[in-house]
Amino acid sequence: MKICVAAAKIILAASGVARCSKYEKENYLRIDFSKAGKVTFYAEFPKKMGLKGKKLGEWPELVIQLAREKALGMADGGLRAESVHAALEMYRDDPKPK
Repeated sequence: MKICVAAAKIILAASGVARCSKYEKENYLRIDFSKAGKVTFYAEFPKKMGLKGKKLGEWPELVIQLAREKALGMADGGLRAESVHAALEMYRDDPKPK
């Protein structure tokens, strides 16, 4: 990862852009590289899945293998919009807390 960060810093400085993203679609992962050398991992899902993307963490606190596992776990058992609507309907039917 250190080599990727060093390369990204050089490329971003030469191109004049602030950051660039690389995607691992099979792992539902987006990796953002900043000009300052900051690397941020995000879970990124196709629209057909109905899941919202989420920030997973930053390197070096979060390693890429763990970021992949977190994103795949979110994809397997993620919260879908339908389940939120079902919870709201249950609350409307019986608003008393249990």
